[in-house]
Amino acid sequence: MTDRRTDTGNAGARNGLRAVLVVRDPHGARRLNGFITSCGFTVRVEDDAVSALIRCKESRPELALVDHDLGGTSGIAFLRALLKVSWATTTILITPDDHEQVHAAAEGLGILGQITGYDDLDGVKDLLETFRELAARSHSSPVAR
Repeated sequence: MTDRRTDTGNAGARNGLRAVLVVRDPHGARRLNGFITSCGFTVRVEDDAVSALIRCKESRPELALVDHDLGGTSGIAFLRALLKVSWATTTILITPDDHEQVHAAAEGLGILGQITGYDDLDGVKDLLETFRELAARSHSSPVAR
């Protein structure tokens, strides 16, 4: 199991935004990890689905980016299990699969979106902007108070 924490001390991290990056190849995801960190998240990298699920239950992240293939389990299966222990975690699937195929497989899971791979920084940037907009709306909503 791999557990690597990255905290740059920036404003987002000080505000407690936590992300988990559950990937089969942590080394290959270094650039993605660095980008998410630069966007204000404290990032924990996990390469084992079972350990990642246990850690997410102990310390629920606001954001989870999950590889489509985690070795012994699929990213979709991991997301189903994650939502049982942390239903409020926003999720992004890392997959080269067709959008429609992913949508059909992940229907009902509330995935924010997908990126095509570890180097799809434009895709993750767009999804993080959407995440921040949704979070801002939920904090300003009278229902959230």
